[in-house]
Amino acid sequence: DISLPPKLVTLRKDCLDARELDFYNAIYTQSVAQFDTYVQKGVVLNNYAHIFDLLTRLRQAVDHPYLVIHSARAEQDQASVLGA
Repeated sequence: DISLPPKLVTLRKDCLDARELDFYNAIYTQSVAQFDTYVQKGVVLNNYAHIFDLLTRLRQAVDHPYLVIHSARAEQDQASVLGA
């Protein structure tokens, strides 16, 4: 039998600086708008993977903002803004 060491869970409460908070709030606002669109169209259940992506981006915005800024999705969003 393989015995694993006991699981250690540490909770931390960190604060974002003003720039990080502004970045997070921008991502949050976009996510809420997208989710509200799904609700209004009545297609929330059809888009659960997209909703998971919205939640993942919020977590990445706090833990690894570089992943959000330089993701393939961010590049697509930037290309669509420049092309419009």
